[in-house]
Amino acid sequence: MMKKIIFIFLTLLFSTSSNAGTLCDMNLSTDTTGLCSVYESGAELFIITDTDGDDDDAGTWLFERNASYMNSFGIYNPYNPSQKIEIFPQSNSIVGLPMFANLTWDDGEFSNGTTTLDFGAGVIHFGVYSVTDDGTWYSESALNGGVDHFLAFYTEHAGNYPFSQASVIFALDDQAGYPDRDYNDMITGCSDCQTVPEPGTLVLLSAALFGLILGRKKVF
Repeated sequence: MMKKIIFIFLTLLFSTSSNAGTLCDMNLSTDTTGLCSVYESGAELFIITDTDGDDDDAGTWLFERNASYMNSFGIYNPYNPSQKIEIFPQSNSIVGLPMFANLTWDDGEFSNGTTTLDFGAGVIHFGVYSVTDDGTWYSESALNGGVDHFLAFYTEHAGNYPFSQASVIFALDDQAGYPDRDYNDMITGCSDCQTVPEPGTLVLLSAALFGLILGRKKVF
């Protein structure tokens, strides 16, 4: 019975995090058939994982641009979204892709080499944003009026796959109002980073698991 409960919990977990399919469902320039088993995570915030005090950093990548809009990419402080660090400037050019830029971290201070912002002592969380021709969009949908403009894919354990330089892939839909939900307008990523599960998802899944266990105890 307990095995069944765990199976149901895991099923709920993966079905909740699979909001938009996989990267291989999208119309990308890169062959992403190697990512057909990696589902969209549902995450809106992320953490830097290289925080051991020895040259702490995260690599950032701009892999694809597939839109005529001028789009940028950067990170922001989720505790103060006005704090932003641009990493790749606004453009629609595909010349020189993929591009790499290093992002360093020092006890809550994030830096792209020219701009340094203090997100707060010990803060490892960040969101991603893009300035587009239609507006500025954030990975947190609440900052976009409830609209998802970014999808995030956690790919660290996918093995040998496209975009293998990154452990998290970010997929942008740059249109305002009612996006076309293609999420292929700009594909970026970061290494030495992870997705952060949505609090609401964790609460719901924990409640579901608790209910299943409680029901099992009542049966016996």
